[in-house]
Amino acid sequence: MSRMHYHTKVHSKADRGDDEKLTQAYVLVRRGVCRGDNKDMQMKATWYQYPKYLPRFSYNQGLSLIEIMVSLLIVSIGLVGFGMAIPMQKDTIEAMKEERIALLLAKQIMEEIQSKAYEDPDQTPVLFGFEPGENAPRINFDDIDDYDDWNKNPPQYPDGTILNGENETPDYQNFRRQVVVENVDNSDYSLIRDDGDTASKRVTITVSSTTVPEPFKPIVIRWVANREGMELLY
Repeated sequence: MSRMHYHTKVHSKADRGDDEKLTQAYVLVRRGVCRGDNKDMQMKATWYQYPKYLPRFSYNQGLSLIEIMVSLLIVSIGLVGFGMAIPMQKDTIEAMKEERIALLLAKQIMEEIQSKAYEDPDQTPVLFGFEPGENAPRINFDDIDDYDDWNKNPPQYPDGTILNGENETPDYQNFRRQVVVENVDNSDYSLIRDDGDTASKRVTITVSSTTVPEPFKPIVIRWVANREGMELLY
């Protein structure tokens, strides 16, 4: 790097002095501030260009090659991080969308089951699960326990239409919808009893994703139904 030369030529011996003091005087004059007794030196300071009398370290010598390289490295790291954040954000938005769909599927079949009778009104004795002559699709189900062990991927409409994106249906091929109905103790809903032994039926709906890894945790809705009504557990 070439060495810069500093001009120190002054008009007279009286003008020769400390460069830093002269610089200070120049700055004060430029700012309209009168300071010090040597007003003659302050006035003469205005005749010289400001950079000539600055200390060497005050010169703006620009950026060195190392400084430029460090700056470029910092910018590059920032751009890489930003580029990685975009697909991660996209995946998060897609996962939230799929979770909302799963919740919708769970609520749909929950409302469908709750609209059915507690037990088959046309069968004596009452059986747990399918009664004679009953079978899928769900449009033929007439009581709660008919839904026991229902497990479909993709999910279906009550009439058996598969929700796979064909025939103007929504594309839910990556979702599985399951229903389990169990007889539980009338006072302790955590205790499972033999089918048909109690007056309480616990219904568990689970909607999950078949994608690996799963973009969301399975949606689970559980409640207990009896002849008087229902109690939502979670």
